[in-house]
Amino acid sequence: MDGGATVDFSYNLFVVPVGGKPKNGTQILVADRVKNLTVKWREPKRLEVIYDAARIFNFFNFWHDRDLDNYGYIVEIRLVPNNPSQLEGSRGSKQSLEEPPTTGASRQ
Repeated sequence: MDGGATVDFSYNLFVVPVGGKPKNGTQILVADRVKNLTVKWREPKRLEVIYDAARIFNFFNFWHDRDLDNYGYIVEIRLVPNNPSQLEGSRGSKQSLEEPPTTGASRQ
């Protein structure tokens, strides 16, 4: 999805039944600045979203659909970051979140 002038684009992840199409507003994950994203089914009802870095704006840890057992078929969704800081490297920087940004100003 094109994010306009302020961001390149965002990632939108959907879960849909076989043969289904994504419906606007039903994404389970919305993020930008994503690095090394992988999505894997670990079990029939467990999906893992594995990534090195990302800014996550929206996330749901489950999915269900009225057409599948009247919402009875529930998929668990897990975020699995590969790094201690989920934001580290999201802009290509290795700077820690604990460190203040470096500027030309000095403290007095």
